[in-house]
Amino acid sequence: MIDHISLPVENFSESIAFYDQTLKVIGCERLLTFQDKPENGMAGYGKEGKASFWITSNNNGQPLVNMPNVEVTFKAMSADQVDQWHALCLKAGAQDVTAPAHYPDYHPGYYGACVIDPSGWRIEMVIHDYQK
Repeated sequence: MIDHISLPVENFSESIAFYDQTLKVIGCERLLTFQDKPENGMAGYGKEGKASFWITSNNNGQPLVNMPNVEVTFKAMSADQVDQWHALCLKAGAQDVTAPAHYPDYHPGYYGACVIDPSGWRIEMVIHDYQK
């Protein structure tokens, strides 16, 4: 149903470095970059030639206002990928929200982790078929 999502970021170069590093765990890579200055641009991440997650520089001159209930969740293929992603995110400067864990209250197979990215956005990685 959703084709793509785009989030404004405070520091474009820092955010590119963060997402280049952390999305590799699930096989996503930066597919497109449009950048006229180091601090001004947009980058699209995805698989198989289709960018579905975009970051854009916050170049409208207004302070970036994050919506506290907005969250972007990526789908992993295993609990190990969730664990690896979470560790990479923390190493790259993200703030921990929820450590990788089984959350059966959501549903029996839910395993995920959530961080705050360098611009303050809630980013989660999840699988839905976790088995102990």
